[in-house]
Formats: sequence, C-alpha cells, structure tokens
Amino acid sequence: KKGAPFYLNNSMLMSKPLVQIDEDQLVCSNLSFLLSKITSGIYWTLFDYVKSKGEDPESISRFFGILFERYAQMVFERIRGASASCRSINTVHLPQKYKGRQGTQEESTDIILEYPEVLIFIEIVSSRLKLKDTVISGDIDSFWDDLDKMVIDKAKQLERKIQDYKNDLFEVGGRK
Repeated sequence: KKGAPFYLNNSMLMSKPLVQIDEDQLVCSNLSFLLSKITSGIYWTLFDYVKSKGEDPESISRFFGILFERYAQMVFERIRGASASCRSINTVHLPQKYKGRQGTQEESTDIILEYPEVLIFIEIVSSRLKLKDTVISGDIDSFWDDLDKMVIDKAKQLERKIQDYKNDLFEVGGRK
C-alpha cells in the first residue's frame, strides 16, 4: 500500500521472490511468492510484457480464459462417471451457438451438465484480481470493481443464459 511502512510492503518480494546472493547462488525469500510467480504469475508476466510493447494485453486474458475454460470442460468430462455424485450425468455439453433475443448470435454457458431430471448451467470464470491495485495495494474500491467483474457480472450472464434456455432460444440434449 502506498505510504505503508517498508515492513508491510511485500511488493518487491512478490515480484522477485528469488534473491541473488552471489554469482552462483539464489535464495528464495518466500516459497509461496515463488510458487505464485511460476503459476499464476506467468499470466501477469506475459500481460505486463504485451502491455509494455504497446499491444492489447486483453489478448493474453482471452488466451488464458480459453485455456482455463477448456481445462474445466475436460475435468467435467473426466469426472463424469468417476464418483457416485457424477455417475448420473448423462452428458457434459459444451457451449453452443444460438440466435439471441435481439436476433444476435449468442453462445450458451461454458458447460451444461445434463442429469436425468435436471440441467446444471456453469459459467467458467478465469478473471483475476488486479495485481497492483487489489492484491498488492489492497485498494478496497479496486477489490469491489474486481468482485463486480468476476462474480456479479458473471452471475447476471448466467441468469440471462438460463432465461434464454427457458424461453426456448436453444435446447440441450433434445430438451427445451
């Protein structure tokens, strides 16, 4: 946080969790920061790089979003039939195109689980908290903006897709 005492500011350790102590040796200052850097940190490293080159960093977000959605779809396919609660899933449906309310091209939710008596609509969210403003600085307004984007807006999107299904704009496994 800006103006916070140095001992409360972890931004340097978060961004560079490995400290070079001489030519041949590195020391890990914080293992959780290092793990973050080599997992989700890859996203932010690429995001910052693309942005520094004057290109649209949203291309990285879209790319990671597609990868994450596909990964989630594969997970649901693999667990289908693997556990008692998932054995009764008839089909895991991937997004399908349909004509929306205003005649525009729409796409259903990312995953629809078809059980014998019920459908479960799932929207995959791969958004991240803003690193500098929310995670490092702890800005509460930035947090609420992130929450709106990651939860509230996605919940509204999910509700719209379910309503489109209820209004017979698309079908799932022959069901309307």
